[in-house]
Amino acid sequence: MENNKKLTNETPKSFASRRFSFWSELATRVAVTLAVTATASVFFISMINDAMALAKEPRSATVTLESSSSLADILGEKGIIDHPWLFSAYVALRGEPELTCTEEVTVDSSMDYRQLLSAFTSSKRQSILRITIPSGATTDEIIDIFTENGLGSREGFEDTINNYPFECDFPINESRGDRKYRLDGYLYPDTYDFYVGRSEAYYIYKLLDRFSAVTADIRKAEADLDLDSAVILASMIQSSSSRVGQYEYISSVFHNRLKNSSGYPTLDCPAASVYGMTGSGGVYAGRPTEDIIVADTPYNTFINDGLPPGPICNPDLNAIVCALRPAQSNYRYFVTDGNGEALFASSKGEHERNCSSVKAFG
Repeated sequence: MENNKKLTNETPKSFASRRFSFWSELATRVAVTLAVTATASVFFISMINDAMALAKEPRSATVTLESSSSLADILGEKGIIDHPWLFSAYVALRGEPELTCTEEVTVDSSMDYRQLLSAFTSSKRQSILRITIPSGATTDEIIDIFTENGLGSREGFEDTINNYPFECDFPINESRGDRKYRLDGYLYPDTYDFYVGRSEAYYIYKLLDRFSAVTADIRKAEADLDLDSAVILASMIQSSSSRVGQYEYISSVFHNRLKNSSGYPTLDCPAASVYGMTGSGGVYAGRPTEDIIVADTPYNTFINDGLPPGPICNPDLNAIVCALRPAQSNYRYFVTDGNGEALFASSKGEHERNCSSVKAFG
């Protein structure tokens, strides 16, 4: 009886303890199971995103491959892929294709595993197209060059240029504002070898990477203008004369007017107004017409003080350097003749005589 009584007295406390222990253990196991499931789900989604190039931070890289076994590691080190082991497994499943690339290949994080592997196979390397982007081309003209050569679509390029989150070592405007294109001025003119069948971001990255490379030194130097202002001014210089040797003197005209030391607050660049009106580029020659002078556009530098809201073409390094380093002169005016040569003047009277002596192209 004593033993039974003792057992009966201890049962409620013991039972409550065991019940608490049971539910505590159950809750712990459920929590662990959910945590493991959640972690596995996140990891699985991460692998899918990596393989299919979904929701990835924009990056580009230039890769030179000598050993096929190192490709996954190189792509991982450069931030193009997140799971090198998974890419290696993918390559193995594809039968370990021979990777014979010995020259530089530009890749970006918008490329999925299939596209990345194809970029380093001999069959893909044969599909290379050499294209020249001329100095002073507008962004629309560059898009036309790509699409006429069967690379991408106009809609794809327009969306990419205005919205794709490019990652560069120089600032890119997040908002277009009154610019026609967000990347106006930064699509560097040069001759390129492009792989066919890539995303529009791949082609634009190549142009931006080239801009970064050619402007690296001047971006480190001290200057009166910030980079964006320099590119805007360079685009105006390039659209004002066909003679590279005159760029520094055209720059001096614009700088003298920007200083406004002689009562000339506007830059009076007809090519800028034309770009604002029509989106077309090229060197403007002859006296500006009345519709150009009064055009209702933010790019009209006859009625708006200072620089236009954005570049009016994509200038080369010569124009950018001259924008930052103008010649020392007293010139306040210039007009360009039908041969693309600018005639400079320090006074209004001299400028009027120059205007009377030139004719527009054709």
